Amino acid sequence: MNIKELIDGMDLSHLEKLKFDLESENSLTKQLIEKRMERLRSDGFKVCAVCGQDMRDVPMGFTLIFGPDDFKKQAHFCALDCLEYFQKKLKAMAAGEEENEAQQEHE
Repeated sequence: MNIKELIDGMDLSHLEKLKFDLESENSLTKQLIEKRMERLRSDGFKVCAVCGQDMRDVPMGFTLIFGPDDFKKQAHFCALDCLEYFQKKLKAMAAGEEENEAQQEHE
């Protein structure tokens, strides 16, 4: 079941309560989602960083470890095309940061 199907199955009163909760500062929905994500992460649940596929269903995946020595990150990929897409976006972000720094130096 996806989010759209879940929302389509809700009546107006439930939708209003959900909307109110999502807009509140101490959102119960947000807390529940964060707790579920934390539980899944601690259970070793991994998904592809690009397409979200469950890595338990992937016979041979890829893991990219990146970041400074004191704050390493891991990203998992189900196939080479997802890894290549991620690298392309990462390079574009780095190029954008370099461009911003160069513009600030000229100001």
